[in-house]
Amino acid sequence: MNKSYLLFSFALGVMACAPSIVPNPAHPVGMDAQFYESGDVGRVTYKTVGIGADGSNAKLDSMKVAIDAAIKEKIANGPDEKKRYLGMREGFFAGIDPHSFATEKKMLGSKRLDANRVTYTAMVEVNVANLRESLQAKGMVADDGDVADAIGNPSIVAVPSKSFRNPKLQTSAETRINEYLQERDFDVLNRTGISDLQEVVSQLGEIAGHDEDEAAQVALALGAEVYITYAATVQTQGSNMKVESQLRVYETTTGRALADATGYSPTRPMGQAQVAMSEAISDAANKVIGMMTKKWKKQAKKGKNFFFTWRGDFSSGAAKNQVFQQMKALGKAKNTLATDGTMQFIVRVKGDSSGLMFSLGSQVEGMGCRVATSRGAMAVVSCEE
Repeated sequence: MNKSYLLFSFALGVMACAPSIVPNPAHPVGMDAQFYESGDVGRVTYKTVGIGADGSNAKLDSMKVAIDAAIKEKIANGPDEKKRYLGMREGFFAGIDPHSFATEKKMLGSKRLDANRVTYTAMVEVNVANLRESLQAKGMVADDGDVADAIGNPSIVAVPSKSFRNPKLQTSAETRINEYLQERDFDVLNRTGISDLQEVVSQLGEIAGHDEDEAAQVALALGAEVYITYAATVQTQGSNMKVESQLRVYETTTGRALADATGYSPTRPMGQAQVAMSEAISDAANKVIGMMTKKWKKQAKKGKNFFFTWRGDFSSGAAKNQVFQQMKALGKAKNTLATDGTMQFIVRVKGDSSGLMFSLGSQVEGMGCRVATSRGAMAVVSCEE
């Protein structure tokens, strides 16, 4: 028999006996992604388990699993965006190199799952900022610029909750929140360096109808349209600890709650409280900002809310009514506080309101009053001699 024919037959026999290598589909096969940390703004690390026909396929799949988790947990906001992503998921992964968005930090192990598959466990870091830009370019999630335009690019200030009294951790938490918001192009205001902040807070007085009165005063005094209150607790476990954070977002003028979320850090050794704080804040911020923008966009379609505090002698019904009529002339007015010395209003204005504060100044002069302070959507009108 021909020697070449024998060799060819032998090769065919070997190929028939060898297990077939089936390539992975474009989308991730593994389903196990556990959040580990978010140590840097715009990055998040997962412990993932990838599955593939061989080690290299399983390793690549572990990176896809991390990318998939980051999209679902950190980027896609609300059921509509998540549904859109799932519908385009296969095509998205078919068109990317996972190395463009994910980096393996540490290989933890690999084992054979069955005759045709192996698993690959690793710590994988995802560049969420770059991933978000890619998804936005493909129309899979809302563009940050579009979101900013739709919601009027709200100005935001972060203020510690009344229950959060740890100055060192306060600084760490607020820095992290501000970094997160600035990365997403929000107009972030800061309480420090404002020389007359307490003076304006004093002019405003008690803010009726707000859960966090002190935070609302600060936000109004700065002219912030939205304020975030934050708090955190450190939980010790022997020689280790972890942090739980709470973020709540409010519309400044109305005190209406827009969103709230709880974030968690992984367990860390004692002495790493600030790192854990940063991780817990990032986790909560990832959840809360999407909810906030969704509600803000809905409210923006109804008009812009303004907050007015009037100071003067309003002991007579006629005086109160005169102020009320002045507010009604601006838009849909709601009186939230009425005493003999102070009146407060929330006024919703539809259409262009850019010149409202200037026109208000000339209008109240006819009443013997003046706009003492005006910032953002807040004004204090003084009718005191």
